[in-house]
Amino acid sequence: MLKKRILSSTFLLIILIGTLSIDNRKLFPIFLALITAISIWEWSCLTLSHFLKQYLSLPVSILFFIGMLILINNWFSGGNFLVRQEMFLMLLTDFIWVFFVIPSVFLGNIKTNRETSIWFFFGLLANFVCWSLLTLNYLNRGTWFIISLLGLVWVVDVLAYFLGKFFGKKNYLQKLALEKP
Repeated sequence: MLKKRILSSTFLLIILIGTLSIDNRKLFPIFLALITAISIWEWSCLTLSHFLKQYLSLPVSILFFIGMLILINNWFSGGNFLVRQEMFLMLLTDFIWVFFVIPSVFLGNIKTNRETSIWFFFGLLANFVCWSLLTLNYLNRGTWFIISLLGLVWVVDVLAYFLGKFFGKKNYLQKLALEKP
């Protein structure tokens, strides 16, 4: 498990550094759009029923990728489509996260009701909001802001992994980690 995490993070880090080091400001938002489309595909495979997964996962991911490319083009052409609405979308996502997702996880409903369209649509919204916030912050604040933000996420992720490895022997929330004894 740790080997896979190190390999995938190293691979993504190399691609990230490559896209940020090239003197083309459009390349990094396109890279983020591709990663987001892959994330949407993976999320739809997790949340849709087997029947819907076959027919919707890839087309929805491709449509989102095309939509993100259109937005990138709009933003680089001087347009501000969805820039003002971004704050509303972010607040809506935060509201859903705090009042629905977190309680659902702690109540243990996440495992049984995983294949519902509600989780699918929330995943689409959350992925899109994360992509647009990262892209707009990259365009407005620059490369170093994004690197520091991603570095913070990586450090917290690695710390959570090791803290879980060392202190996670006892299962305090049985509904969340069914595999643990």
